[in-house]
Amino acid sequence: FRELLGKNQIELMKTIELIDFAPGENVICEGELSDEMYFVIATKETAQDAEIEVLKMIDGNEKFITSMGRGTYFGQKFFQTNQPAARSATCRVAVDCPSSVLMGKVTVEHFKKWDHFRKFLVMKDVPLLRSLPREDLLDMYAQLQKKVYAEGELIITQGDIGDEFFIVLEGAVEIFDGNSGKIFATLHAGHAFG
Repeated sequence: FRELLGKNQIELMKTIELIDFAPGENVICEGELSDEMYFVIATKETAQDAEIEVLKMIDGNEKFITSMGRGTYFGQKFFQTNQPAARSATCRVAVDCPSSVLMGKVTVEHFKKWDHFRKFLVMKDVPLLRSLPREDLLDMYAQLQKKVYAEGELIITQGDIGDEFFIVLEGAVEIFDGNSGKIFATLHAGHAFG
């Protein structure tokens, strides 16, 4: 995500709290409500050996889903929705990790400083865009224009010729029949239309 940080890299790095987690220690637990995200930085011994296991409760048993290494991140849901979210999995330092893992934690207090990263996370989570290569996503991100609409303001009107694509970053958008007023759907952060 280095490309998204631009000139603010030093200021953003100041918002990251560095924490050591021991082998076998949980970083986040499935089901807990949280407004933090984590970056996997390195182990104390070497930058390459950091391993975080992702585990999920299935039929009452904790199941291994995948593992993540240096440079990955997790817990970003609150950046996308602007609200604390229940953790969907447990992330734990691998028991066989050679030493403790240094993690970077970002909390909601620094949310506004991470706005570019948050917009990119929301954009890359749009189902239509998920399969695009990273370079294409970054090109598309560079062309995004942020628009703020007042409550009740029309964004597009039924019958208009469409030449724009909208991604909801925060708030809610109602899709309704312009004649009857019947609401078909309410879209939230991460939804797209247009």
